[in-house]
Amino acid sequence: MTYPYLNSIHQGLKVLAKRFEEPDLVSKPVSTEAIALTEYLKKTDDIELSRANRLTAFAHHYHNQLSWKQICEVYERCMEEGGPDEQAGALATWTSLAELLLSSSERTDAEREEIAEGFIKLVQRALGENGRNSSYALLLGRHYFREAMNRGKSAEYIQQAQIWLDRVIEWADGEDDQGAQTCTYAILYTAHCHAALGEWARALRFYKAVQIPMLTNDEREIAGLHEGIALCEKGLAGN
Repeated sequence: MTYPYLNSIHQGLKVLAKRFEEPDLVSKPVSTEAIALTEYLKKTDDIELSRANRLTAFAHHYHNQLSWKQICEVYERCMEEGGPDEQAGALATWTSLAELLLSSSERTDAEREEIAEGFIKLVQRALGENGRNSSYALLLGRHYFREAMNRGKSAEYIQQAQIWLDRVIEWADGEDDQGAQTCTYAILYTAHCHAALGEWARALRFYKAVQIPMLTNDEREIAGLHEGIALCEKGLAGN
């Protein structure tokens, strides 16, 4: 992609953001039926954005008003409208939105369960289309770890997390700087897995292997790293 192309998308999104403020742009309540999405696309055809990009923006702008099923309907239409590059981008933003919804306190437990199931299927779909993609493997590794914590340190979910985190480290080998960063996060979450199982010495070795600069000033993850190290040192001191 060229910088002028990216700038064009940025400018188009700014125009679309203002259009979202218009009360008659979409129906109330927001509909994701095929005819409603077609009408939305017609109303925004004058904006210099592809149909796929406008649908992605629609999903993100109205996500708090949509069910997971409706969000999927928008993205499936997006996949139909976009070319190969846009389809890859749509999958990436789709999974990102799913992660956001999974952490939302506004969603019920039943909704989060539905989103979690959809998230796993979605990432597996992306892996099927993108092959050995370390970034998608990391998404699954982190997801299973978080689910393990939500389920009382479930050994089954920790095992699933470790399987995918191992794949991250394997697949990221030889990749560019982004691959190295992805691998760093996988090492961090591998340490979290061992710490959750009380395997203090092994967890500490992984924590010590984390290259903090690769965490890109992610304060939450860096804090988790230091908390993990302290937990391991406390656990080892008690043995």
